[in-house]
Amino acid sequence: MTISLLTALAFAVFYPLIFWILPQDALKNNLRKFHLGLPNLIAGLVVIVLLFSDVSLSLKIGAVIWKVLTLSISRYFWKKPMVDPRLMSVTSLAGIVVLIKFFQEMKNI
Repeated sequence: MTISLLTALAFAVFYPLIFWILPQDALKNNLRKFHLGLPNLIAGLVVIVLLFSDVSLSLKIGAVIWKVLTLSISRYFWKKPMVDPRLMSVTSLAGIVVLIKFFQEMKNI
């Protein structure tokens, strides 16, 4: 289960960086919403699993804060015609903190 959780966490953390490489013209249709929603769905599942796992409280709190940030920024861009990749990168940076904390937790087990 640890490998699956790690894979899902890494996917949800790094997927928002796709907005740096995708042309903005391709995002004008509803494909933009798919790219906003997919990491949110995966991140939500990861946070739920972490909340019910035997991990530290600081990791759980960090994961919830990261998820709230991801939801907030995605909601902001949901009806906008364009997505600012710099702002989407903030979610990845916050997720990297959670990913590092997750690695530290798994190293101690």
